[in-house]
Amino acid sequence: MDLFIPEEIKYISNTLDNSGFQCYLVGGAIRNQLLGKKAKDFDLTTNAKPEQVIKLFKRVIPTGIKHGTVTILIGDQSFEITTYRIDGKYTDGRRPDKIQFTPSIEEDLLRRDFTINSIAYNIKNGKILDINRGMEDLSHNIIRAIGIPEKRFDEDALRLVRACRFAAQLEFTIEKLTYIAMATTLSKLKDVSKERISEELIKILKSSKPSIAFTHFFNCGMLEILFPTIFKVSNNSYETFNRALEDIDSIKSNKPYIKFSRLLSITPEKTHLESLKELKLSNNFINSSLHLIKFIHIDINEIKSDFQVRRFISEVGVDNIYDLRTIWLGMKSVDKNSLKTLFTVIQRQIENKFPFKISDLDVTGNDLITSLNLTPGPNIGIILKKLLVLTLEFPSLNTKEKLINCAREFQ
Repeated sequence: MDLFIPEEIKYISNTLDNSGFQCYLVGGAIRNQLLGKKAKDFDLTTNAKPEQVIKLFKRVIPTGIKHGTVTILIGDQSFEITTYRIDGKYTDGRRPDKIQFTPSIEEDLLRRDFTINSIAYNIKNGKILDINRGMEDLSHNIIRAIGIPEKRFDEDALRLVRACRFAAQLEFTIEKLTYIAMATTLSKLKDVSKERISEELIKILKSSKPSIAFTHFFNCGMLEILFPTIFKVSNNSYETFNRALEDIDSIKSNKPYIKFSRLLSITPEKTHLESLKELKLSNNFINSSLHLIKFIHIDINEIKSDFQVRRFISEVGVDNIYDLRTIWLGMKSVDKNSLKTLFTVIQRQIENKFPFKISDLDVTGNDLITSLNLTPGPNIGIILKKLLVLTLEFPSLNTKEKLINCAREFQ
C-alpha cells in the first residue's frame, strides 16, 4: 500500500535500514491517511535502541529517553522515534514505571491504546502490519481499546477522554466493551493533570462534532468530573445542555474558546472564572471566553440606533465583534436576518473609523495635562472615558480642539 511519506521520514528509514534496523510509521499518520485525511504528526518506531539512534543521526534530542523516545531533527522538522517496548505497571496513571525493550514490533503494538492507532506501516516495503485488526475497525467506524479495555484505561486514564475525542474528530462509535470499561474506570480521572485534559479539550473543540465527545462525557459519567458546573446544568435541564451542544457543532471556527464560550454560557456567571482557571487554560483562552460570554445571550433586536451600535462595538471591542458574530451564526435561537441587518450597520460604523476605544480619540492624556494644566493621576483616565462616551454619541466631536473644550467642562 502506498502512503504519503515525507522525504525526511524516508531518509530516517533508509539510514536505519542500512544499519540493519527496522523502521515503522505508526499511529495517527497511518490512521488519517487510511481515512483519506491529511497526515499531521509522523511517529516512528524501531528496534534500534535510543543510544543507537543517537549515533546514527547528527541532531538528536533525548526527549523521552527513559521510555525509549528520542527526537530526530532534520532541517526545521522534528520526528519522534521510539524503540519497540513492553510497558510495566503504570503507578502514576500516565507513564509506565519501567519499560523493557523488545525486538518484536508485534509486542510493541499490543501496548497501545486503541486498535485504530496501532496500525504500523513498513516504510521500506510499503506493507501494513495490523495485528489488532485496526483497519477492520476503521472500515466500520469503531473505536476499540486493545486487549482488555479496563487495563488500557488503568494504565493511563487520559485514554478515557481520548476515546471521546477520537469519536468527535472521526465521528466514530465507541465499541460496547470499551464503553462499559470507560464507565467503570472513571475514578482514575482524578489522577490526570488538568493540563493534559485541557489539551484534549482544545482538540475536541477544534473537531467537526464536539457534541459527540460531550454527549459521551454525560452518558458515561465523565462530565461531572471534568466540567462540574456544566454537569449541574445538564442534570437539571438536559434540553439547555443539548441546545448548547447543537450550537457548538454549528459554530464554524477553529478558535476553541469561541465554542467553549457558548457551552460555558449555560452556567452561572459567578462560576465562569473559576471553571476556566480550574482547567489550567491559557490566559488568552480565559480572558477571551469571559469577555464573549457577557454578550452571547443579549437581544440583538434591542440594538437599534447608530449610537447604540457604536456603544455596542465599543463594549465588545472591534477585535472581538466578529468572534461574537461567529457564535451567533451558529445559534439556532438567533434570528439570522436580524443578525445580518445588525452587522451591516456595524461594518459601516467600523469602516467610518469612528472612535470605539480611548486610543481612538484624537486627544491623549498628555494633551489634557498640558492644555488644562491638570495633575497626572487617575482623574485623567476618568476624563478620557467620559470623552469616549461623548464621541460614541457624537463622533464629530473627535477632534483635539473639541475634545479639550469638552474636557474643560468636565472640571
